[in-house]
Amino acid sequence: MKRFAINYSSFDIVNLIPSITGNQKKLLEEDYKFDPVNFKIIKHIIKNSSSPVWLGWGTLVKNRTSVLLPLEFRQLLQENNSRMIQIEKEKSQGWYPWHPAYADRYARIKPKDLRLVPFDTKILNRYPI
Repeated sequence: MKRFAINYSSFDIVNLIPSITGNQKKLLEEDYKFDPVNFKIIKHIIKNSSSPVWLGWGTLVKNRTSVLLPLEFRQLLQENNSRMIQIEKEKSQGWYPWHPAYADRYARIKPKDLRLVPFDTKILNRYPI
């Protein structure tokens, strides 16, 4: 079995924005919205997954926190933080949770070197509502 991180053999990943692109610069302004359908999907996965759930967003939410991290989403993360994981802080090279797709590309962390830790809900305090 190939391990994707030092301390987890499997995890689920959810996307904050349901648009598909390998480059966030290609996202349109209308992509930066809180999608209620995507929220229901994220909520279902977080509450029902048998594996820990990795949610990261990198710099994507900068200057858009009131839209992308509304109160109901913050509450979901706080209520379920025991089911959530993120890259270990000293490896993330920043105070925001890295999105899995960018860990290798920007943080230069190879999948075999990832160390995942419980999601730190205190991070939400850094984002204004």
